[in-house]
Amino acid sequence: MNLLSLVAGFVALVAFIVGLIVMDLLYAHRFGWVRKRHRLLNIPVKPITIDAFDWATLATGNSGWKEIEEAWLRKAQEVYTVFCEKQADYGPTNIAVGGEQGVTTRIGDKVSRLFELLGLTSRENSGEPANESVRDTWIDIADYGLIGMIVHDGDWPLVTPTQVWGKEAAFEILLEMIKDDEQLAEILMSQLVETKLAQLIAEDVGGQVVND
Repeated sequence: MNLLSLVAGFVALVAFIVGLIVMDLLYAHRFGWVRKRHRLLNIPVKPITIDAFDWATLATGNSGWKEIEEAWLRKAQEVYTVFCEKQADYGPTNIAVGGEQGVTTRIGDKVSRLFELLGLTSRENSGEPANESVRDTWIDIADYGLIGMIVHDGDWPLVTPTQVWGKEAAFEILLEMIKDDEQLAEILMSQLVETKLAQLIAEDVGGQVVND
């Protein structure tokens, strides 16, 4: 082994170590095998957070309007930040219970709020509220839209209310929903009556309802 081979090996080793350090700085949140702290050097390394990376740099200009692409990516980054904050506060259960219908209801609430905030209703007291601005509402709609896609594609595990809160709590929630929504109460009672009648008729003929 000559001197040139030793030098080349040493350079390769240094490049490998530098590469690991760079990856640790940039991608510690993605690669589990890259250490977030350099214990040998006893130097704590804080990985770059999502806020430190400007998504606008991902714009390609393929749409023909790179400036708009950059603005879109920055807004998407903001929506992602809000999503992470709310998930940390509330967890996935509320979406898991309501499913796609629940997400649709939430989007409907936000759209109704926009009508109020933008003065598109006949109410005289429409206007900017103290707790949620027009911009906040747009962020929520964008967030729920993406969540709806996740639920629709089956990437958000769903659960029943009884799995989360138990039968008694789920029953109480159902009662509250019926009190607040006459149409829902009518539909539910209609279905219950039809099911009960079907059971009675089945019992009269010696059978049973197999799909209620």
